[in-house]
Amino acid sequence: MKNNKKLSIFNKEDNKWTTGDEIKITDYQYRTLKAIADNYDEKLSNNNEIVLSKKDIDIAINLHKEGKLTKDLSKNLINNYKVENAQRHSNSKAISAYVTNGDNTTSANLVFKYGNSKDAAVKLSSEINKNNNSNKVFSIDEMPEYYQAKYEHLKKSLNITDKELLDKIKYVAKETGYSEYFITHIMCIENFIPIATDIGDNVLTGGFGTTSKRNKLHAGQKINLDEAAEWLIKDLKFFEKQIKSIHIDEKTTFADYFDDIPLCIKEGMLDTAYNRGGRIFIKKEYEDFRKDIKKGDYVSAAVNLRQEFDCEFDEARKNKFTTGLMERNIYRFLLVIRDFSSKDKENAKNKFNGKNSSKGVNKEYYTNARKLKKVKNYDNDSTRMKQAWNATK
Repeated sequence: MKNNKKLSIFNKEDNKWTTGDEIKITDYQYRTLKAIADNYDEKLSNNNEIVLSKKDIDIAINLHKEGKLTKDLSKNLINNYKVENAQRHSNSKAISAYVTNGDNTTSANLVFKYGNSKDAAVKLSSEINKNNNSNKVFSIDEMPEYYQAKYEHLKKSLNITDKELLDKIKYVAKETGYSEYFITHIMCIENFIPIATDIGDNVLTGGFGTTSKRNKLHAGQKINLDEAAEWLIKDLKFFEKQIKSIHIDEKTTFADYFDDIPLCIKEGMLDTAYNRGGRIFIKKEYEDFRKDIKKGDYVSAAVNLRQEFDCEFDEARKNKFTTGLMERNIYRFLLVIRDFSSKDKENAKNKFNGKNSSKGVNKEYYTNARKLKKVKNYDNDSTRMKQAWNATK
């Protein structure tokens, strides 16, 4: 609200701000707002007014710390609505909660935060839904075709029904706090290895990509779906802890920013760690990414999560950078930007494809490698890679 009592209203579809005297909200949104606003009595003369103050948000943050926020926000909800995944974002002084009746078309993630003068409008115009799809009704149909084929293959290799696989995906998502979209991404890309095997890197791998470095595996060990799911949960928690411990600069670590990093960015970080190890973020390759997180520039962060490949300057790695890694980079990028606004998606895609490069390199990502066919198995996978590449365009 501006000093002239006018409301600043951001329209996600138009990506524009307008000013008005009022804003229409649904009943469940109103009831959630009232629950936050009732935390502190501002003692106004007009008892009919609802005032959302900084004090209200501070109290809500403390309620979350005490494990009481979900109950507090749910107390006035009706018509089967409930609060899921309430979170506090201490760095930005904010509270968020996904309020749902089980139908994602009549549910929403609501964020209540401190306002910060004029630049609040600039920041909010590219605000990313920090909880994205983690509590919405998930369907494989909302994912690119690439996953759907792998998902069907996964069901056949496990010899289970669609419901059994979806139930397991939902279970892992709930236990880790990540979205069903992301868990499906990990399971489909890693695939299921039913017998612990050395796949060529001198360690045993089984289940959904767990290794003998992190869990007790012995050669030839048979693995079932339940075991693989538990290992996946354990591994994701391990990598999250590892990422949080990494320093962004001399004084701060990723843990200092983790509450405020959008979930889709965190999932990209987890996928990178799962693929390359959590300590990878210490390396110079991710120096720009670390700076992006510190600045809160998530569009740039989405691009700088990619694994670089340049056949002109990276002779040592060019033969190791297979089409599988290319593919994973592309779909990791699509995973990360799925909750961006249309404007931010386009901006991120342009940067990813080499346009508007901060380093002055005007070329598309992967173009040299693809043209010169320097990448192992490129010819065999060219059709599949073309589909993946087109997905970013």
